[in-house]
Amino acid sequence: MFEGVEHHVTEFRWTLLIVFGFPLLTVVLIELSRRFALPGSPLRRPMRLLQAIVLPAGVLWIIVHQLLHLPPDGLMVKVVDTAVGILLLHAVFTSLQSLIVAFSEQVNRLPAPRLFYELASSAIVAVGAAIIVSTIWDVDLGSLLGALGIGSVVLGLALQNVIGGLVAGVIVFSGRHFGLGDWLTIDDAPAKVVQIDWRAITVETLSGQRVVIPSANMSGQSMRIIRARQPVGVQAKVLLPLTAAPDAAKQALRQAALDVPQLVDPARLSCRISEAGADGMLYNVSFLVADATQVSAARDVFFHRLWYVGQRHGLAIGGGDHDHEQLYGADTPQLRAEALAASGAFGPASEGLLELASAARLQVYAAGESILRAGAVAPGFLMFLSGEARVVLPAGGSALVEHLSAGDLYATRDMFRGAAAQARVVAESDVRLLLMPVAAMERLLEGAPALARAVDLVVEAHSAALSESLAAGRGA
Repeated sequence: MFEGVEHHVTEFRWTLLIVFGFPLLTVVLIELSRRFALPGSPLRRPMRLLQAIVLPAGVLWIIVHQLLHLPPDGLMVKVVDTAVGILLLHAVFTSLQSLIVAFSEQVNRLPAPRLFYELASSAIVAVGAAIIVSTIWDVDLGSLLGALGIGSVVLGLALQNVIGGLVAGVIVFSGRHFGLGDWLTIDDAPAKVVQIDWRAITVETLSGQRVVIPSANMSGQSMRIIRARQPVGVQAKVLLPLTAAPDAAKQALRQAALDVPQLVDPARLSCRISEAGADGMLYNVSFLVADATQVSAARDVFFHRLWYVGQRHGLAIGGGDHDHEQLYGADTPQLRAEALAASGAFGPASEGLLELASAARLQVYAAGESILRAGAVAPGFLMFLSGEARVVLPAGGSALVEHLSAGDLYATRDMFRGAAAQARVVAESDVRLLLMPVAAMERLLEGAPALARAVDLVVEAHSAALSESLAAGRGA
């Protein structure tokens, strides 16, 4: 009698545990997950496994063993024991694997790819599941493993291409040589990595097209990797005639590269002669831009600037002959003198003005080019014939000093002293100007006192505007 009462009390306790304990524990786990197992937390996965697998499996085991009183050797009990054992084993090793990976990433770099941890955990669970099945169902473990081995061979033959790609992916990605956002050189063109899995990677080309590359294709070839946000080198080859002095040619090429807006770290700009032959000398210009998306645009701007720089230095790009009249149009000392007289800055044409025009040089600049660089000694006075330019302070190139347009004469006191320029003159559109040497200008002004006073007013006005801007910049 007492045994029957005790039995009913035990059943009542288990029933209360299931009816009230299971919901209560579920609510507690949900609240703990909400507070502590945030996205990215190493506790998130173990908490979910505890809530979704461990608790339900425990409840199922209690119902079968403590409430239904089924025979221990019955089919239902064996099925439940097998399922509960495998689920608990999976939950334990999956939680351990997640915690180990999270701890390794926090302490230092993960020593192996995540896939290896997943495979190791799956292998341990598979072996444990085999032992559980062998114990509960009285199956010979050797026979079971043999059957699994034969099945694995058959499955491997059927999926050899898939498995081969997976193994190739493990080989390629196990070294962690690149990641999302990095750039790979595919068919001599940069492409950005946008997706990675163990069978293939997806890259996006500069044209916006997405290309999927199987891992098996990548494991047997070399790749050039450019890290995300890492400067990228731009290479440009230029053929110049043998008549061009190497020093002057390199100076012109460097000048064209320095005006490329995408340029970073000008100190690493280089210009070298790579070949020399009957057609001319081949120069290799290399400079850095911020990332691979700017390579094509930077190369285009470089050659665009080089066309104008080549004209000013008398260089025929491509190794041909330089035809000054074809590039600049008709250009004679008389025409230059007439242009100076028409500007109104020098009065009527005179013999001294013709001498100045003979020493002057007609030059053409593209929009965005530096006509005069801050820190460089100005080669002479600038007489603008057409186009517009701006004078800016060197800090950031955005502090405007003044605008220049056709008919303006630009000169400062620094030009007379041969000192380095304190501001930068940048073309806002295609500019044609006459560059007049300081020595020739001084000879003209010595014989024309009235003109000297007029030019001195112009020089003082530009110098005063520059001084005011510099003082304002220092105050700011």
